[in-house]
Parts: sequence; C-alpha cells; structure tokens
Amino acid sequence: SVFELFGTLATGGTLDIAHNILSLTDRPAWDGTLVSAVPSAVTAVLDDSATHLDPSLLVLAGEAFPTTLLDTVRRTLPQTDVANIYGPTEATVYAT
Repeated sequence: SVFELFGTLATGGTLDIAHNILSLTDRPAWDGTLVSAVPSAVTAVLDDSATHLDPSLLVLAGEAFPTTLLDTVRRTLPQTDVANIYGPTEATVYAT
C-alpha cells in the first residue's frame, strides 16, 4: 500500500481505493491511471466484457505473470505500460 498511497499523494494524485479490482467490473466507467493487482485478478477483469478499464500504468505483483496475460493486456489495453514487480523486485520494493 505504501507504493500506491504515497506515490499517488506525493505527486498530487487522487486515490480511488476499490474494495478489490474485481469491483471495477461493477462500474460503468473507471478513469484511474494506475492499477496495482495480482495477475489472476487482472485476468478476470479483462475477461469481463463490461469492464471499462484503461489505466496508464498496470503494476502486477503477488504471483507469477503469465505471458498469456501480457498478450491480453497488449491487445485490450494497447496504451498501458506494464510493470511486473513479482519476485525479487516485489520483495525489495514492497518490503522496503
């Protein structure tokens, strides 16, 4: 939460803390610029045809990031930058 909360607030952003990423499928639109979640949840959200998600940055951690998901992200969110911080990066960034 430190990365998401303080990174956003330190740069003058606004937070929209969702119950979980899956709750974004219940909204008609979401105009946030950063999504941070585990790959399996992002897969579920992108598989929902009603989802209107178009972040500038998608940060994935917490579990392995399958190449099939990267293909889906590139196809459905072509303007989105993707950061995979799973593994050693996750351990240093989130633990610090």
